[in-house]
Amino acid sequence: MIDFRQFKRDALAQLKGRWKMPVLVTVLTSAIFSSLSFAYKKADFVLRQYNGSGFIVDVLFIAVMGIFVTAEAYFYLKMSRTTEEMSFNDFLVGLGDYYLSGILGFLWFVLWTTLWMLLFIIPGIVKGISYSMMFYVIVENPGISVTKAMNISKIMTFGHKSELFVMYLSFFGWMILSCLTCGIGFFWLTPYISLSYANAYTAIKMEAIQRDALKPSDFSE
Repeated sequence: MIDFRQFKRDALAQLKGRWKMPVLVTVLTSAIFSSLSFAYKKADFVLRQYNGSGFIVDVLFIAVMGIFVTAEAYFYLKMSRTTEEMSFNDFLVGLGDYYLSGILGFLWFVLWTTLWMLLFIIPGIVKGISYSMMFYVIVENPGISVTKAMNISKIMTFGHKSELFVMYLSFFGWMILSCLTCGIGFFWLTPYISLSYANAYTAIKMEAIQRDALKPSDFSE
């Protein structure tokens, strides 16, 4: 049993006086994804019109998403473990050092969650939660394979998937309020959610080691 409320309280305490950089990172990534989404729709429409397939565009879009998802995992995991002021360089390190793992990891993540979604929506959601910690595993253990990171995530989240899901639902009210601000509120809500999940990763990793489901040596390649 994990106390997700404590993770949220810790996240707010960790953000106190340090909102500037997480908000800046969120604004930047939001702008990039908005631009990419626009370009994706245009390119996808053109490719499907001429050759009936936008598969290449789909893969490229997912790959770029993977780079930023992994960079954010690095940024917030580091922020959760230090009281020092974060810098934009911390985000750039995540982009530069883990881009390949991010691409491979997110492609692998999307592949498996999509396959489970083909069975039914609920299994897809469950598996998505089960795999969700793999990006923290990747940035904490450079060189680890994405398949091993995914397996570790499955072991870590065993028995905690419903709690992680409930934690996400607990932000739903804030999401509605953020929508009412034309999305501006998400610039503050996203760091809050991301840091809460970084705290959850550290806690369930320790719990998995304590119950002998994992060993510290399992995190090395």
